[in-house]
Amino acid sequence: MWAFGRTAGGRVSPFAAERRLTGGTRLDEYRAVTSAFEGIATAVVDGGTLAYREQGEGEPVVFVHGGLSDLRTWEQQLPAIGSRYRAIAYSRRYARPNEDIEPGADDQMLPHVADLNAFVHAIEAAPAHLVGNSWGAFIC
Repeated sequence: MWAFGRTAGGRVSPFAAERRLTGGTRLDEYRAVTSAFEGIATAVVDGGTLAYREQGEGEPVVFVHGGLSDLRTWEQQLPAIGSRYRAIAYSRRYARPNEDIEPGADDQMLPHVADLNAFVHAIEAAPAHLVGNSWGAFIC
């Protein structure tokens, strides 16, 4: 549930400003988010489930998003990189559409590094080229 533009876990809703500007409803927001994640695959990693999308064949290129985003950050890059490589974008632990972080929990970097390593092996994409932005680049 959205409250003042934040998720229940306290993260800023990426749709809150748009909803205010366009007069959209929470139902419109739900539909937009739901359709954005149709057709995703999942991998179980260290007790969590990570959503991902991939396109193409060849050497794996794994895209790691920053702190306030998810796998959709890379949707424009997947077709371009996927024309020559196996392009893979995943949502890190606690990012949409994965399970949210528990209120008050500490979100440390090392579990995300371990998740990336386990994820690449779980989907049989090791070794892989890694591309990250913002906090995702530190995880790489």
